[in-house]
Amino acid sequence: MAFLIEKLVGNPVIRKDEKRLTTILRPPPARPRDVFEQIGAQGREPTLEGLLRGIQHGGADPRDITFAFLGRWPTGAELAALPTPYRVGAHIRSLVQSKEFRRTFVRRIFDAFPERKRLIHIAIPRSGTDYILKSAPIEHPVLDPAIADAVNVQTVELFKRLGPMLYRLPVANTLMVSVPRLPEFVSLQPETVGLLGAHLPVPLYRPTDLLFAVVRDPEEILLSQAHAILAALQNSAAAADPKMRRWRERVGVPPAPTDKRGARDCVRRILADLDLRNPICTALGDGTAGHAIEVCRVSRISLIGMERLTEWARGNVCADPDFDVTRTPFVLKADDLSESERSALHARLEEDRIFYAHFRTAFEASETVAVSGKAL
Repeated sequence: MAFLIEKLVGNPVIRKDEKRLTTILRPPPARPRDVFEQIGAQGREPTLEGLLRGIQHGGADPRDITFAFLGRWPTGAELAALPTPYRVGAHIRSLVQSKEFRRTFVRRIFDAFPERKRLIHIAIPRSGTDYILKSAPIEHPVLDPAIADAVNVQTVELFKRLGPMLYRLPVANTLMVSVPRLPEFVSLQPETVGLLGAHLPVPLYRPTDLLFAVVRDPEEILLSQAHAILAALQNSAAAADPKMRRWRERVGVPPAPTDKRGARDCVRRILADLDLRNPICTALGDGTAGHAIEVCRVSRISLIGMERLTEWARGNVCADPDFDVTRTPFVLKADDLSESERSALHARLEEDRIFYAHFRTAFEASETVAVSGKAL
């Protein structure tokens, strides 16, 4: 707009002052919420330096700072180790660089914003997870549990990861996470608690939240996984990946993308060596259909049919993504397998096939985009 005005008036618009934008100072944080809001306020590219510049250092108490960044009170030894006079910037830097800050990061965000609806996605392998994680950030802060494993990541890289997670924090009313296992969110046994419930385990999933998973034909899951490995083997950029090196040792040199016959043979070798058993029941339970169904009934998880994922996502995860679910075309389909290959495939999917039959019965009868786990 400024450029258009300059063209119309014939002269550049010149500011009459030399003021620069400055970071708004906030009081020293006393709650984890204060820390997360300060990081999120920096946008997609937050930095530790920006965080430190936005905090008033005067009057900061090391006890409050520890509680704000770690969600707990400091120990006597931790307080004694701090220098005199107290340097709040150095203390914050050490807390952010600690393993504890990263390992408990996602849980502390959920606890810091209890009023926000939590969207908890159980990521069954090869069942629309890429689509979910691509479309969800349009509307929601999507927290990455892998941040817990980033204990050796440099601080600059850490904040690069935090930006995409938290930049929507100031405007959203939800929080989302994608995790590989359901049972951790549903306790089937009551636990003994301490005085006043001080040790009461608070579930991350509550009745007001949305717990969901996308369910796909288990045969398609294994075939899709084998094709994904083939695609990675054919990608020269992934050649240095240790997992891909091991697969090359197992199946040999991958065929060229144009070699359809070679690709089918390679997928057969991958499928025969693929260590993936009952992925649906493993994600939703202990690997057995009975336990997976029990946990789904207790939690009332929303189970979405793969073929209706786009329709469901547009109404529940994001406003209107401009892309649909894409599936990698199979060069080797289930109908192409020999009887012995099908038998070997089914042997790894016995429990999943039981669960999937229950799901399809409820799903097709409902004629909706998803069914509740209590309908199984």
